[in-house]
Amino acid sequence: MQKSLSSSLSSKGLSQSLARSPQESVLENGIRVVTDYIPYVRSVCLGVWVTSGSTDDSPSQRGISHFLEHMFFKGTARRDAFQIAHSLESLGGKLNAFTSKDVTCYYARILDEHLPVAIDVLSDILTNSIFSPKEIEKEKRVVIEEIRNVQDSPDELVHELFFQSLYETHPIGVSTLGEEQTVSRLCRDDLLKHKDRLYNTQNMVIAAAGNIEHEKMVEVTLANFHFPESSAPSDSQSIPVPTLKIKQVKKDISQVHLCLGIQACPYRAPQRYPLLVLDTLLGTGMSSRLFQNIREKLGLAYSVYSYLQLFQQTGLFGVYLATDPAKLTKAVELILNEFVSIKKKGLAKDELFFTKSQLKGNLVLTLENTSNRMIRIAEQEIYDGQLHLLDETIAAIDAVSEEQIQQVAHWLFDPERLCLTLVEPQQIDEQKTEQGLMEILKNSSR
Repeated sequence: MQKSLSSSLSSKGLSQSLARSPQESVLENGIRVVTDYIPYVRSVCLGVWVTSGSTDDSPSQRGISHFLEHMFFKGTARRDAFQIAHSLESLGGKLNAFTSKDVTCYYARILDEHLPVAIDVLSDILTNSIFSPKEIEKEKRVVIEEIRNVQDSPDELVHELFFQSLYETHPIGVSTLGEEQTVSRLCRDDLLKHKDRLYNTQNMVIAAAGNIEHEKMVEVTLANFHFPESSAPSDSQSIPVPTLKIKQVKKDISQVHLCLGIQACPYRAPQRYPLLVLDTLLGTGMSSRLFQNIREKLGLAYSVYSYLQLFQQTGLFGVYLATDPAKLTKAVELILNEFVSIKKKGLAKDELFFTKSQLKGNLVLTLENTSNRMIRIAEQEIYDGQLHLLDETIAAIDAVSEEQIQQVAHWLFDPERLCLTLVEPQQIDEQKTEQGLMEILKNSSR
């Protein structure tokens, strides 16, 4: 049975139904159009991507990229906020957006017959929004509540603090939401200047997946998405050199929430695929090492997982869990033990095969969703500069060796570069905890 499974999961049969090549075009004005045509579905997911995110926010305007994203939904010359929301929802569709560290995406998922409505709405909000001062003041209160919600949610806050601790004053370490003080000072002129600087054809990628042919998408892009062609280069800062550190924040909670990890590689780095396999092995799913050893065998945590995030300039690998403060030291030791085990002992028999099978299976199942396929081709265009067949990705995963995983583990799990972030109960002795944990981190390579 295992041999049969191995044959199917490493063959083209795994992705045969998804094997048609995505297509890309660069228009004369610089806008990039990427599509993934799926003729057997009845829907289209359309995304307008801006290669700009919170890393482009100035220190005095932290949160402006995210706030601008909110304001595009608050009224145009043709539609008020309700009409924007109702335009696609009334047709069974979805209209939304998100802002991350280095991209912003506005997207719609709709029945293919209603695609013209989605195109009209997205082009309308991105080119005709009026940014009413009254709506700006109202939305400030909304975003400030969003910021406070993260502060009141330790399982979210710990990830924000982890970024801050890893990257210090670099813009990628700053919360995408910004700060209450900076958001409260934003005005209409700030938003217009930010939009004019970054929302231009050189920074635009139009991505679509579903029942839409590439030539048609190019045609509607030329007809509907009109942005300035000038482009101001973004200032880039060097990534700070990581050092061993512990960051602790007190909250009125009963558990301690932690992120333990390190800076990783950029999206295009050759270590990407070994890292994806390593992340799957350590903390993806109930069969992962961390889940089995920390939750199933010892019952130290309800939620425990690892994650990998890759950006244009850098990346990070982290492990998250929440546990009883009395079990904190043991939990940290168990995470570090897994790091050391992979570095020194490698993988158990058949572990690499099953981990790669899990990663490939998860990928293919994920791509049966048009939204995920739209995101995939957009991210490939933005971060890699080219589109890849699913079979190419599967072949790259298959090519990962145990030796490569150990090499990546030796580079990644360097005790001198580890970062531990804690959101912990008020009653914990911060100094004593830090001293004990610092010793464990320093000695983790022994």
